Amino acid sequence: MARAVDPTPFWVEIRGESGAEAEPGPADLGWISSERLVYAMDSESARPQNVNANLAMVVIAAGTDTWSRALTDMLRLPPVLQEIVGRVRGGESAHALAIANGDRVAQHYPSNPAEMRGVIEGLLAAPLLPFFSTVNPQERRFAADFVFRVEAKSLPHWRDGLLLVEQAPKESGLSANDRFPLPDFPELEKVFAPAPPR
Repeated sequence: MARAVDPTPFWVEIRGESGAEAEPGPADLGWISSERLVYAMDSESARPQNVNANLAMVVIAAGTDTWSRALTDMLRLPPVLQEIVGRVRGGESAHALAIANGDRVAQHYPSNPAEMRGVIEGLLAAPLLPFFSTVNPQERRFAADFVFRVEAKSLPHWRDGLLLVEQAPKESGLSANDRFPLPDFPELEKVFAPAPPR
């Protein structure tokens, strides 16, 4: 999905607390170029910042409420996401940003969708279009504009799976409970074929 929006998306891979993974990573599988891949090796680098605790002073000129809100939202982003924001050049069109294994740091993020929207707004202002993946979806997922659920027995049986729409803006032409067979998306073959079975 991220590549459909941006042929060269960024990818944040959140590793386990040990920082090591037995499985091949997204670059090894050909999903993303290594220059666009950033690893969060521990939960500290992938957890949001407490802006009040980290800033001694912010000076705001009059009439810049929107700008200051965008700056505060950006400063709340985790260090690993701030690093990607630093790579995006001003004036560029928005880049897609895939964030994998979000479950590993979910406890550090707001469970309330309205509060979670602040994290998303910080990325959108960068400008980055975030694509979050999670195996244990929680209520916070409804902070996103689009929410999809993949249902499949296992990776080797992905062709029997479905993509279900849980939430989408009316103007998108999609509606909640729309269902699409996964083989309807040819790009998935490229993603799933080289992946190790689980």
